[in-house]
Amino acid sequence: MSFNKLQLSEWLVRTCQKIQYHTPTPIQSLAIPSVLARKSVIINSETGSGKTAAFGLPLLNRLAQEPTSIFAVIVAPSLELAMQIHQQMAIFGQAMNLRQALIVGGVNYRVQFDQLENYPHIVVGTPGRLA
Repeated sequence: MSFNKLQLSEWLVRTCQKIQYHTPTPIQSLAIPSVLARKSVIINSETGSGKTAAFGLPLLNRLAQEPTSIFAVIVAPSLELAMQIHQQMAIFGQAMNLRQALIVGGVNYRVQFDQLENYPHIVVGTPGRLA
């Protein structure tokens, strides 16, 4: 199976090709069609299995159709995972000039407030700082 068979927009399929994502992982093949159909999905899979793309690609697919600020908030349990998700989403969303805010502990509040004032499409953060 290829990404173009998962009903993603053509620009996302090209992005996948550009970053050398040629074949969806099993978790992506299962999750992406359901997320695109607006079904609730719970993903539990090992590290490196492609979970971020499994929810991130359909999220960007919908955002491109309905652009708005703070379209999604992604909550990660740790600083490291939040940073990883933020980096991956930046790569996936580069073709659409994705605006993000990374809201995590250990960073000056003012810097993060400024990020939020720039009307990001996606906010990625840890529970404590988001609260």
